[in-house]
Amino acid sequence: DYIQSAANDSDDQITLAEGGTQDRYTINGVINAGSTMGRVLEDMTNACNGTLYKSGSEWNLKVGVFDASVKSLTLDDLRSSINLPTKASRGQNFNEVVGRFVDASQDWVEADYPAVTSDAFLAEDNGVASTADLPLYMVTDATRAQRVSRQTLYRSREQLSFNAEWSMAAIEVSVGDIVDLTIENYGWDAKTFEVIAWKLLVGADGVKIAMSLRETSAAAFGWTAEDARTIVSNNTTLPDYTFVPTVGLTIGAELRLVNEQVVGAL
Repeated sequence: DYIQSAANDSDDQITLAEGGTQDRYTINGVINAGSTMGRVLEDMTNACNGTLYKSGSEWNLKVGVFDASVKSLTLDDLRSSINLPTKASRGQNFNEVVGRFVDASQDWVEADYPAVTSDAFLAEDNGVASTADLPLYMVTDATRAQRVSRQTLYRSREQLSFNAEWSMAAIEVSVGDIVDLTIENYGWDAKTFEVIAWKLLVGADGVKIAMSLRETSAAAFGWTAEDARTIVSNNTTLPDYTFVPTVGLTIGAELRLVNEQVVGAL
């Protein structure tokens, strides 16, 4: 079912700026018999911005498409404390994506696809450029290569991730699913997260579900530059720490101490 769903998502028609449409994802390439299985699978999943993972005894594939949440969770469903890093480490972060693809329009030679950058992300990183190399050897179209690399950049900037244990309310959730969390203290109102890892825990204190979650949003799968600013600002609805609220104060009476006597005007 997961593979069929991934195939259907890949067949979605994406409108092109120059007119017409194309399949969202295709995998086109030559597999060298000397390549390792891991390298081949990496090239194939890169082509569809996908995640290949094992659940139970089955391999599942999730391609780069934002899906609706399958489960709503609240603070009442938590069964542990929350470990919440708010940003990825500097070594894991980047604000530009470059790479090569096999260009069908140039007789199938390797070529650089247009670099994907973001002024919003560069500003968030204090102007320090950081580049990630994303080879797309099973992509043969420059537009699709740029769309995949842009999605990779945007998804990488969804940096909130955390591990926690949950009640049996999370038993229906699988790796790759989207859940939404409402936790007032963090300013989350149905904020969406992708399930990165899922494990059933059975112990003396009962049955719990351990999950690793990473924030995600429809904006990270978009195609417009405005999405970059949305991703930077969607971590929480709580006010910025520099925000100072305006306090209204009305003086109804004035009292002063003059020569140790209280005088005033009402």
